[in-house]
Amino acid sequence: MSIFCIVDGMTEGPEAAVPAAMPVLSRLAKEGAGGTFVTTPAGFQADSFVCILTLLGLPKEAIPTGGRAWLEALGAGIAPAAEDLVLRVSLVSLEEGRLSRLGCPGLSSRERRELVRRFGLHPLGGYKHLWILPGAGRRAAEYHSLPPHQWLGQRLTEVLPPEETLRQMILESRDLLEGKAALFPWGASSQTLLPTLPVRCGAVCRTEIVAGIARGMGMAVHLPPGSTGDTDTDLAAKVEAALALAKRLPLVLLHINGADEAAHRKDREEKEAFLGQVDRLVLEPLAQSGLPLLVTSDHATSCRTGGHLGAPQPFALWRGEQRGNLGQLAGTTALQLLPERMDG
Repeated sequence: MSIFCIVDGMTEGPEAAVPAAMPVLSRLAKEGAGGTFVTTPAGFQADSFVCILTLLGLPKEAIPTGGRAWLEALGAGIAPAAEDLVLRVSLVSLEEGRLSRLGCPGLSSRERRELVRRFGLHPLGGYKHLWILPGAGRRAAEYHSLPPHQWLGQRLTEVLPPEETLRQMILESRDLLEGKAALFPWGASSQTLLPTLPVRCGAVCRTEIVAGIARGMGMAVHLPPGSTGDTDTDLAAKVEAALALAKRLPLVLLHINGADEAAHRKDREEKEAFLGQVDRLVLEPLAQSGLPLLVTSDHATSCRTGGHLGAPQPFALWRGEQRGNLGQLAGTTALQLLPERMDG
């Protein structure tokens, strides 16, 4: 039985070193085995969808293009029809007409409900929503729009997507919210199918894209009460769930997302504090469990820019079959480091 822990957005810059707030992780890499994984294939942008699929063994030619929103719907328990189109929709704060941050803390509950009602959204919590366009699946390429965290600091009117339906949502929501925020649709996705993992596997997660990937690959998904996709998650509940699943399954994927969200908010203090909690409350008890443990990140997320970086990510292998510095490895080889990976 083995546990594969992905700390989303763990590292900070192009050097992608183990954060200073995580001495336990550093010790595991030093006393066990360590190195780096290339998690962002050539020609791809760094994001959790691509990087986690890479870490789960999919070569770049097998990674679906534009499949994230569809899998998020699957992870959220939403069942779009095969011919539908699914888009991600982020709520973004505006300051003097510029995108300033993801989310809008000052927005009232009434305003949030009106956004959901007016545009027919599926809220996922916080600033995240999904939007389903019936029958538009074959036109996914027409709805191309880059993620809003790549436009932070830019004037909204200068980064509008070309498709009229998307532009209309952005501008109407801006006017509805009197210029303090807007909805930003992106990541259009048609029906997406994934291969099943060649091993019985469970997943402990809350972030919809990870739950969607897990369900799409045939994993038994567990969403512990009190867990979230942000820094307010119940880390102890996730550890307890992962250890319980590991008693009956050869492999458990444990995904922890808060550091990525804090970095998107450009809050370095919050990110570092959360990583310290992950180190103490997650990695320490997992290391003491006696189970083989592999810990890494999918990508870096910069607190300076709020964006993702595709630098190779550090990993630590504890109680595995190898020791020492393993150097730089392809991300697709991650699961091969874990014993019992093909059992069951």
